[in-house]
Amino acid sequence: TGLEVTPEPAVLSTVKFDLEIGFTPHPDHTGLTVRLGYATDLFDEVTVRGLGEALVRVLSAVAADPGTRISALPVVSPAQRDTLTVWGSGPEASEPGTVTGGFAAAVRATPDGVAVVEGDRSLSYRELDALSDRVAYRLLAAGVTVETPVPVLMQRGTALVAALLGIMKAGAAYLPLHLAHPAPRMHETTEGNMSPVLLIDPAHADHPYTLSQPSTRSVLTVAADDEADTAGVVLPVVVPGQLAYVMFTSGSTGRPKGIAIPHRGVVDLALDPAWNVTPGDRVLFQAPHAFDGSVYELWTPLLSGAAIVI
Repeated sequence: TGLEVTPEPAVLSTVKFDLEIGFTPHPDHTGLTVRLGYATDLFDEVTVRGLGEALVRVLSAVAADPGTRISALPVVSPAQRDTLTVWGSGPEASEPGTVTGGFAAAVRATPDGVAVVEGDRSLSYRELDALSDRVAYRLLAAGVTVETPVPVLMQRGTALVAALLGIMKAGAAYLPLHLAHPAPRMHETTEGNMSPVLLIDPAHADHPYTLSQPSTRSVLTVAADDEADTAGVVLPVVVPGQLAYVMFTSGSTGRPKGIAIPHRGVVDLALDPAWNVTPGDRVLFQAPHAFDGSVYELWTPLLSGAAIVI
């Protein structure tokens, strides 16, 4: 009916396995003796004692209530759970944020600081702000509306950074297409997508996916030297719960699935103090932008006053 831990360390010359667990019932049926043997070149006593205590906790819970669901069994102690809760919880934000709002704050704080470095060319926060504004204005003029996932077929570069930022400034969400995928896979990813616009760069003007767009979708080309007319266009207000991007799973277990992430989620990740990114730092942008590893590489530097290095 109960289990009790009574450590009785014993040194054996050998063990048959890296870790051995033995159970001996008490003669009076009041409990079990649990003995753990281990290879000392793989484990230390503290680790094995912790494993034994976890096992005893689980067995005690099962003995007390055999109907307990496996997911409810207490593998860790209350003290350990408290520690893990602290480790797994970052500081609470004073208020939810948006990527566009965080970038605007960085522009105000360091307008002439370097935002993007590509080869021998760099763009300041002020210049990236203006370039992404022009992208946003063109998208709004083309009929893009709030939370529209806008497909993006562009190579990694300054123009891509401006395009993704401009999409969010327009209140929409970016849907990056993986450049390694064939055109049929890209069509599968955007099947049912109602965006009136596809954003490309000059390198993808003749891509099979670009050439096969429906007549209801216009193709806008974004370049780092874009000088579109922005007169008279007002950018929408973006709120924390709005979609920031949609990325698709690999589809290894079936059909690829779109995962939609709001602004507050991106900001929570980008501004996590654990990154310790500060103005003047440089962060390499090397992950495919259709992979969520790029979220850190893009938005942590741009919301921290640091520079993205293409």
